Amino acid sequence: MPIGLFAGIFRRAAVAQRNALRYCAAAFAVFVYIAATFFVMAPVTNKQVATFIPLLVALIYVLRGIWNGPRHIVAGIAIAALTLVGFVWLSSHFFLWMAAVGGGALILAGLWMRQV
Repeated sequence: MPIGLFAGIFRRAAVAQRNALRYCAAAFAVFVYIAATFFVMAPVTNKQVATFIPLLVALIYVLRGIWNGPRHIVAGIAIAALTLVGFVWLSSHFFLWMAAVGGGALILAGLWMRQV
């Protein structure tokens, strides 16, 4: 077997390990961001916390869409918009609304992305 084949295998393993470290570092950075945000702007209601987390998920979808295509971007924008609609205009039914948005929209987006 040629030496270049083994070099390619080792290179791919090194790249995969480096990417795994990057993903772990990014997840840790997001966790620190959430903790710092809650520390600085302590939410006073459950409704605020229930809005913040889906908005963060929407941001992650949009950021992922920058690399993986417009489907993630559309899903992230839809989740953010529906979350804000519920926060502003559906105050009395907000948690029911978020159950539909958080569960239903993510399931529909997953099915939509699966068809690629």
